[in-house]
Amino acid sequence: CSYKAAGANATDETGALDTVEFINVAKDDALAWPGKVHREYPATVNARMESTIKPFIQKSLAVNNTILDILNDRLGLPQGTLAEQHPLEEPSCSESRCIRNPPKPEGISEEKAALGAHTDFGSLVCACSQTGTRVYD
Repeated sequence: CSYKAAGANATDETGALDTVEFINVAKDDALAWPGKVHREYPATVNARMESTIKPFIQKSLAVNNTILDILNDRLGLPQGTLAEQHPLEEPSCSESRCIRNPPKPEGISEEKAALGAHTDFGSLVCACSQTGTRVYD
């Protein structure tokens, strides 16, 4: 599912609920816009796909590719070896996540304010803390 409502998950062993709402947008869908590769999105996402989401994903991919090139060079691999593992023309599980988290309620500690323990996935995670948007690749 690409959407998660606030309060859908417990953040700790006491069952305290999270405060974060988010929606994931597949990299493939944003780059193929107005076409569809994986799924449909709400009108609010579609209205911002061309102006906000697609440019963010394109810029994040450029940053990721720069980092991959640096790692590739530092590891002494043939040029383009790591980038070849992430071809744009093949469907992927990469996505951006638009996060909405209201101000922290009184009495909730910082570590319990948003999400419980979790792991990120993929080769690189490009996070933008001001917008709460992340792209996984």
